[in-house]
Amino acid sequence: MSDDRRHEFRLRTYEQVKVSDQSGAASWTCDLIDVSIQGCCLSARDKPSLPDVVDVTFPRTQETRRAQVIWHRDFDFGLRFVTD
Repeated sequence: MSDDRRHEFRLRTYEQVKVSDQSGAASWTCDLIDVSIQGCCLSARDKPSLPDVVDVTFPRTQETRRAQVIWHRDFDFGLRFVTD
C-alpha cells in the first residue's frame, strides 16, 4: 500500500537544481526527482543539513522558488513551495 498523500499531479523528471539557504551563503546541487505546482522531491549526493526554508533554482528556466522542507529521509527530501 502506498503512503502517498499528495493530491496534485507530479511530473517525474531528472535534472539538477541548486538549493541554497536564504542568504545564499550555503548551497547544494541536488537531483530533481519530481515537481508539481505545490512542491518537489529532491535527492542529494551527500546528506545535507538543510535549514527549514530554502531557495531552489531551476537552471532550465532560471526561476528561483522559496520552499519549506516538509520531510527529509537520508539523501531525499520533499519541499513545499511558499509565497513571500
